Amino acid sequence: MFRLIRQEKLKSKPDVDYIRFLQQLTDRENVKAFLSEYKQTKHLEKLRKANVIELNDYFNYSGKREENGRITKKPIEYQDKKTITIINDMSKYKFNKN
Repeated sequence: MFRLIRQEKLKSKPDVDYIRFLQQLTDRENVKAFLSEYKQTKHLEKLRKANVIELNDYFNYSGKREENGRITKKPIEYQDKKTITIINDMSKYKFNKN
């Protein structure tokens, strides 16, 4: 970290804001505050995972949806229509060698 600060100061036009940012990173109080906040967020994530069930991943998708308090199937415009098979018969064309 200190090497980065020295390199930036030795430039012909040093970026003052970047130097201040790097100095804040090396400040012990800021590092301690960051680490304590990080530990707290990790702890809260563990508690949340232990106590909360994610229902988005709990049920399989049935393709049905709720409208006006009733469960209905997918709308017709979203249903798959007949699959179209393309017959590509190229036997009537012949390749000529010139």
